[in-house]
Amino acid sequence: MKHTLKCTKIECSRSNGKTRLQDELFSFPKFQLRRNLIHISTLPSPPLLEELNASNFLEVEFLRVPESSTKQRKIAREIFKEHGTRTLDFALKFKNGDWKERSLACFLLGEIGTRNPFKAFASLKEAASDEDWRVREAAATALTEISRRKREDFLREMSKWVENSNPKVRRAGVESLRVIARKEPREIIDIIGKVKTDSNKYVRDAVSHILREATKINPKLVEETCKEWMKKGDKYTCLIVKHGVKKLEPKKQKEILYGAY
Repeated sequence: MKHTLKCTKIECSRSNGKTRLQDELFSFPKFQLRRNLIHISTLPSPPLLEELNASNFLEVEFLRVPESSTKQRKIAREIFKEHGTRTLDFALKFKNGDWKERSLACFLLGEIGTRNPFKAFASLKEAASDEDWRVREAAATALTEISRRKREDFLREMSKWVENSNPKVRRAGVESLRVIARKEPREIIDIIGKVKTDSNKYVRDAVSHILREATKINPKLVEETCKEWMKKGDKYTCLIVKHGVKKLEPKKQKEILYGAY
């Protein structure tokens, strides 16, 4: 019989191919250890999520999600592969937890969004304005996964996000364009153009970053876009362009920025 447990957290470390958590388990009855996946009936402390079988991990009430975003993304992919649309239940379980759990929820939503982005957008928008920057970054990264599979739906949604009153949401809407900016930069120019005069530095830095990313594949497009933007003479646009053209040749940078001063 399996139980829902309330336990205190312990630190886990790897030594000689095993974790301290596994060593602890050997002194406890009623457990199985198979292929490094822990099937629990009695457990003295909460396991690392990465060591649990994705099919039964919700049977334990408290879990330690790893801090590494790379590991969190791996966990999210495994859960989605195992459970498909039920992954939304897992995301909802974690979205109100600590920052690591909220971050994992973002990656779970990203996996869901690769199939049905409209089930993920609302919760990711909420995460994009999270108080913890690590959760905000996870939300932006999750959005890039959606952009790979559902480009048209993604672009339409981000076109709305960049007009949001919350600068953190606007920033996520811009920053999540980076994958498309590296492949088809023309598709994102109109979207970032909506925030070319944004007064928020957080948003402006994201726009500059996207311009630099776009430069890697189409420097001519970035040059033409920045020259056009500079005609407006807006001080915030000038700041965006100043940092956005840094991947262009020095001569081109001077040509673009000359009219700003």
